[in-house]
Amino acid sequence: MPRDVDPRHGTLRRVLRVVGPVLLVAGVVLVGIGFASFFRAFGSDGPPEHFWVAVVGMPVFALGMFLTKFAFVG
Repeated sequence: MPRDVDPRHGTLRRVLRVVGPVLLVAGVVLVGIGFASFFRAFGSDGPPEHFWVAVVGMPVFALGMFLTKFAFVG
């Protein structure tokens, strides 16, 4: 029985093994920036300026986790 069902399986898996961790790291960085802005706002009088970056970073992080899991597990 052949191991690869689709001839492009190996190529797609290699691409996902790069794209997944890149999105994962980008999501962590974006969430870190957003939370830093949020907690920095407690020491000042104004609202957090870059908290929206954390809102964008959470789905990017989740997508990176999904692609990484999909690429390395199966």
